[in-house]
Amino acid sequence: MNFKKGEEVYNGRYIETDGHLIVNPTEDMLLVAGYLPVKETAEERLVNAKRAKVAEIEAYSNSEAVNEFTFRGIKAWLTPDIRANYSTSLRAAEFVNKETLTFEVCGQVVSTSVHNARLLLAKIQLYADETYMVTQQHKAAVMALNDIEAVLKYDYKTGYPTKLNFE
Repeated sequence: MNFKKGEEVYNGRYIETDGHLIVNPTEDMLLVAGYLPVKETAEERLVNAKRAKVAEIEAYSNSEAVNEFTFRGIKAWLTPDIRANYSTSLRAAEFVNKETLTFEVCGQVVSTSVHNARLLLAKIQLYADETYMVTQQHKAAVMALNDIEAVLKYDYKTGYPTKLNFE
């Protein structure tokens, strides 16, 4: 059930009353603070369930459950910015015909051939692309559902590629 105070909709986390912040207020606290219960329509419940499920999908997609690989036994991830920086370094090394490249992964300084570094980076990028597409497919699937129970039961943790492991 939702609560409203005038046009202000309770955000589901906290309220401010008498200059105090109350986190996770009880229903009684909401009523005392002037919030009134508002019954959602079936359509609003479905829309809200979809929003919540999409938020869960995005949180999972951004977590270590997806964004992680193993490099020499250490768990790590390279953000898109870091991947772009390494790609720039690789292009520069190739341009000046440098055969090896030194870079940092998981707190380790690693030297390897430019070819191996490019291969590692390419595999990470392709993995990231694949996981992104799975996430988008899950979000689209949830948005296409018309039954709240189906939305609530939707399993978005399936279909992701196997994490990479570089020894």
